[in-house]
Amino acid sequence: MPDTTHPAGVFALRVVDAPSGPRYAPLWAFPPQTSAEAVTRFRRHPSRARLATPRPDAGEHAFVVEVAPGAQGSLLALRVSDGSLSAEAALAGPGYRFIEPLVVGSTVFVTSCDSDAGQGQVEAYDVK
Repeated sequence: MPDTTHPAGVFALRVVDAPSGPRYAPLWAFPPQTSAEAVTRFRRHPSRARLATPRPDAGEHAFVVEVAPGAQGSLLALRVSDGSLSAEAALAGPGYRFIEPLVVGSTVFVTSCDSDAGQGQVEAYDVK
């Protein structure tokens, strides 16, 4: 959502049985769609979500990069169970749209590029 009118973010859906057959139903959204953040965050294509359990005691998380052209992007760790923000880290660069974070153990790797045709870098974040 490039504008600041329509809400955007990360959405989790569940499949429910309905009389007309299976359908999607909202489970949660980050940020909540009624919040002020919903019309200011996620103004560019984010990364893909990567589901992982980096720590057995923390449960499954969705790791997503919120891209910020010309500024520092953010790596978000969202709890899959309820969509709450578990952790957020500022990237060294703006992030890069459509990538999928790589999770190895408790380390999350993402790429960041200043432009579509420019040089990039790999960034690593420990989520212990």
